Amino acid sequence: MLLIRSFLKAVFLPPGVLIFAGLLGLLLLKWRPRSARALLLFSLLGLYLFSTPALVILQSGGLENHPALSVKDVRLADADAIVVLGGGIRMRPPEYGGDVLKVNTLNRVHQGAYWQRQLGLPLLVTGGVGRGKQVSEAQLMGQTLQDYYGVETGWTESRSRTTWENARYSAEILLPINMQKIVLVTHANHMDRAIYSFESFGFDVIPAPLGYSSSRMPGWELMDFLPGASAIELNYKLLHERVGLITYRLMYD
Repeated sequence: MLLIRSFLKAVFLPPGVLIFAGLLGLLLLKWRPRSARALLLFSLLGLYLFSTPALVILQSGGLENHPALSVKDVRLADADAIVVLGGGIRMRPPEYGGDVLKVNTLNRVHQGAYWQRQLGLPLLVTGGVGRGKQVSEAQLMGQTLQDYYGVETGWTESRSRTTWENARYSAEILLPINMQKIVLVTHANHMDRAIYSFESFGFDVIPAPLGYSSSRMPGWELMDFLPGASAIELNYKLLHERVGLITYRLMYD
């Protein structure tokens, strides 16, 4: 299923769908010139838009809806636990002796350690074993928290492979011991889908987002309309989260 999901994302999400549209347009130029030109225009215009910071700003404005959490937030007074979601593993990079956490996961671990020290709450890390991996994401997260931050992990949830499963298996651990109100740590663009999943299993969620895609003040600049490689990555992540949230609501509502 993971392989099929990865294939579908590569084919039907930009930039893949735009590249395939352009290739199809080139193939049809001789036989269907009008359709071919429309496909080529769609491909080039789409690739340009998808590579601009302007689209990042527009997408993040409708997706990253939760402000950064403050230690003064009154909701924290009766929180029960902190839950940190995994964000991926680098498989056996040559500079290390085994699998290590991706940057996104490291950022979440760092934020989780910060909130654990601020609040003194027990901490759960969640992330399973993906294709070809030797250890679970949660195990690596717990090891990193202990080795580099001196933070002990209360629970390690190592079965999940999706955000929905993060919530499902975390609920099996926390809810039977009356840990319902959680501080949820994940990236800002992923928070809506994470909240939807955890609330569906009965949690009361206090969002602790990090890594906002855009921190620009209102207004536009010329640079917002110039293409760049980093904007492609950000726009892909934002669109992926939009599609993921819609899919979850269609599947689980």
